[in-house]
Amino acid sequence: MPVYFKRIEISAGSFYYRMMQNSGIKYHKKDNIMKLLTVAVLVSFLCNPVCGSAKVATPRSDDVKIALAKENKFVVKFLDVINQSGKKMKELIELKSFRNDKKLFIFKNSKGKLQEFSVGEIKELVFNRLRQGVLTGKPPSLRVIVWNGEEKYFELNYGDVKIKDGYLFLDQAVVSKNFGNLDMLKANSSEWSDKLRNFWTNKEKESPEIYAEHFTYEAWSGFISRQMAAEYCSNCLKIEILSIQPDPEKETLLIRCQDVFYDRYWE
Repeated sequence: MPVYFKRIEISAGSFYYRMMQNSGIKYHKKDNIMKLLTVAVLVSFLCNPVCGSAKVATPRSDDVKIALAKENKFVVKFLDVINQSGKKMKELIELKSFRNDKKLFIFKNSKGKLQEFSVGEIKELVFNRLRQGVLTGKPPSLRVIVWNGEEKYFELNYGDVKIKDGYLFLDQAVVSKNFGNLDMLKANSSEWSDKLRNFWTNKEKESPEIYAEHFTYEAWSGFISRQMAAEYCSNCLKIEILSIQPDPEKETLLIRCQDVFYDRYWE
């Protein structure tokens, strides 16, 4: 036997009136219209399906904070935004944030205003650096020697990307998986500060075994382990982002990065 459903329509005022009757409260037609509006909003909320909340990844207190296109005492970082045509979008100077829910990059332009671009519009973000005291117009006393680690590649799902205020935040698990204490960083120079030389001279005297494991020198190049670089100066060891490539089909960002250790030459 077929079953028929009768469509029932009810106005906000009628619904409010029935609520008052059921509760035993006397209803007055001249009640404040705000009560009716309140009920109308309530009816709308209850009768509509619950919408999914916006998915925006929030940095945690133990995340590793990595500066993108920012200046520090060691380097000046620059951003090149490459569109799908392979052209540089020269007006964009800084990546401010990433909207996980909308799949949008938010940049600051040369006029200080924010602009949004979908991941599909961007081919690659490239981060370049100039060492302080070389081409930055700063005093030679700021000169630094750079020790570069091996380049690392890993992918992050859009939902796991945390970029806020010009910083990329990485989970400790991601950092531990891709960077190890015995990873070696290389300086393409036989020069480094007297302070660092003295550090290694003392290490060699204390323990030749530790010295041999964490430091080598060959063909005018020095090699230092990540662990010993951090022991010498934890603030001088940084993870630097080299490029970010979005993949709209996989909904991932390919991160290319490396460890960098900065030795202040005149220290």
